[in-house]
Amino acid sequence: MSSRVTITTAHQKYCTRQYRDYYGVPIHKLSVWISPEQYHFTDWRIRKPCWVVSPDEAPYEGSCIGRA
Repeated sequence: MSSRVTITTAHQKYCTRQYRDYYGVPIHKLSVWISPEQYHFTDWRIRKPCWVVSPDEAPYEGSCIGRA
């Protein structure tokens, strides 16, 4: 098994030791709870573009990034 595999869930119900042991990989929770008090909002017209690119191999990645 790959040492680079993880699981990300949105609910505490799926972030248990039983699931981690069953699948044999780390499990992380990204909360579905969103509260406006926790964030700094910026008007979309003044934001800078930000790309997040996965490190895995993707056949069309170069051509897509080249268009940015």
